[in-house]
Amino acid sequence: MRRLGVEVSIVDESRHTSFAIVRFLYRFFREHDVDVVHTHRSKDNVLGTIAAKLAGVPHVIRTVHGLPEPMRGWDRIKFAAYQAIDRATLVHVVFGDVGRPGATWLPPGLPGYDPANEAILQFDPVAARRSAD
Repeated sequence: MRRLGVEVSIVDESRHTSFAIVRFLYRFFREHDVDVVHTHRSKDNVLGTIAAKLAGVPHVIRTVHGLPEPMRGWDRIKFAAYQAIDRATLVHVVFGDVGRPGATWLPPGLPGYDPANEAILQFDPVAARRSAD
């Protein structure tokens, strides 16, 4: 990316709290007049979306790839918390119904979209509890 002239900034999540990551991203998005934020993992989706909305980024794309990364200890607990987030309520309360919660890896209308995948990423506090156990 750098060779193409795209500014790249890396935030080591093992060295920063979630709050510090959101604060860094917010400032970066504002200073660089970012138009699109694209996130890939559960934590990135939550923190990146919050920072983007606070910074006024007009477009946020969230893509989930494959199975969750293997986790132990506190990381498993944090993943369960992200899994337990009711995305529909988040979109309604935090983002004022701007956007819609993603329920699949690909949204309807894109090649490869399969409605059978809708159930995979649904809000499920019971599954979240199992992830934490």
